[in-house]
Amino acid sequence: MENENTVRQLKHIKIWIAIGSLGFVLIGLAALLLSLASVAAFAAIEDEISNDVECGQTTSFKNQASDFFEEGKLDELIKLIESRELTHPNDAYIYLYRARLHIVRNEWNSALEALDQTTLLSPSWEAEYIKPMVTVINRKQGESN
Repeated sequence: MENENTVRQLKHIKIWIAIGSLGFVLIGLAALLLSLASVAAFAAIEDEISNDVECGQTTSFKNQASDFFEEGKLDELIKLIESRELTHPNDAYIYLYRARLHIVRNEWNSALEALDQTTLLSPSWEAEYIKPMVTVINRKQGESN
């Protein structure tokens, strides 16, 4: 009888050890999920900060390029575009300002190529920016023929 009692107690201990182990596993999984959620949250915050910085840089480039264009400082504009292209080759504003530069210089094919690249990078700009510039190019090409 004592052996049966000991066996029964050992079975109960075994069950409690299994339940305790399962508890530790669940706590470990919860900690892992919390860690993963924290990493994802930090990554999202970092992306948002990065986008804000990038947006500020784009705005700065756009403002400076616009100023150079309006002031007729085309050599400075070219240097600014080339510098920006080294660090941000997929910035659609690079190609938009390059197209404007080519239009001023009556370089129609180069302007159209720059506008094609702008359209690839920012298709949503087509109606507002690209089509009006293509219309200007077509009109000016017609005037020069």
